[in-house]
Order: sequence, then C-alpha cells, then structure tokens
Amino acid sequence: EDYIDIKLFEDYGITFYEVKPYATAEDCIKAGLGQLLSYVFFDTDSRKKRIRIVGPCPPNEEEGNFITFLKDILNIDFDYEYFKVD
Repeated sequence: EDYIDIKLFEDYGITFYEVKPYATAEDCIKAGLGQLLSYVFFDTDSRKKRIRIVGPCPPNEEEGNFITFLKDILNIDFDYEYFKVD
C-alpha cells in the first residue's frame, strides 16, 4: 500500500516496517527513516503509530548507541530489527 513495505494493523495501533538490504544497521536506518516518517505523517488513521526498520545485520555497539539516540529524540515508537537472511 502506497509503497510501504509492511503495514501491520492491530487494535491498539499500526506498525510501519521498512526493509533495507544494506550491510550495516546504520545504512539501513539512514535509508529508511525518512520514508517511515513520511508514511506516518500522511497516514490518516487515528491509531497510535510505530515505525520499524528491518535489516540483515545486527547493530554493532556504535550503531546501538545511534538507535538509542533516535529512540530518545523521536516522538514516535521507533526500533531497528535484525533479520538474518540465509
């Protein structure tokens, strides 16, 4: 729907997922965060919104700090999820 990779509807809210193929968590986040924020901004559903970036690599320590920083400053439920591809 509207170029969104995955949009999960639940009673308590909506989760937007952006799946990225890059070799680092940081690159996945940089490539997907703007897209997700745009999707949330233009979504007219009144339910609470959550955003998730999914990438093929676990975050290293510095990237973990970056994720924590983003969680602290964003006024939306954000996280990065690692999904191992075999």
